[in-house]
Amino acid sequence: MNAQGKIEKAWVEHGIFQEGNAGVKIHTNFSVENVQNVPCKIAAYFHKSPEEKLKRINSSYTSSDGQLVISSEFTPVYTSTVYNDFSMFIPYEELKGDGEKLSDIKFQICLYIKDGAKFFHWSKYFFVQPLSLEDLDPVEQEIMSSLKDMSKAKKEVIRVSKNAFIEWIKTAVPSVWNEISGKLPEIWEWVIRLFS
Repeated sequence: MNAQGKIEKAWVEHGIFQEGNAGVKIHTNFSVENVQNVPCKIAAYFHKSPEEKLKRINSSYTSSDGQLVISSEFTPVYTSTVYNDFSMFIPYEELKGDGEKLSDIKFQICLYIKDGAKFFHWSKYFFVQPLSLEDLDPVEQEIMSSLKDMSKAKKEVIRVSKNAFIEWIKTAVPSVWNEISGKLPEIWEWVIRLFS
């Protein structure tokens, strides 16, 4: 079986109440092929960073290794099937269990065949909540003001190359270089997020 899938779009709806719990609903637009009448699952795995899983203890929203996850079953009725708005809910108390800020939490969506957990597609990372001005410290605000007038082409160069980002920030925002030079991976990830 050559199962295939693609996550076209994902978006988050806040302030949803379900079974007495306030939380978020993750909506997904996706397509699958070659899994007609085969029970499948879609899941959102939560992360603090691409390298660090968001883990919980004593939660019904965890995988076997303790990672925070939500999932739902679906069974395609056609060889090629499109789901325009498939949604899953998770309570805020699960997301903020250890005091994490929603704006720091990412999730990655996967599609897999239920029997044997045969994964056939992983999405890029999405954020639970977009950045707001309250999330920015003074250094980030200064970087933001320098990014505002940058051309789209230059932003793309910085987004794909850490070296280009380092050279840009040394010359465009020299006043913050000493403060951020030891935190470049985190700052670069933050800038990439602004552009995504």
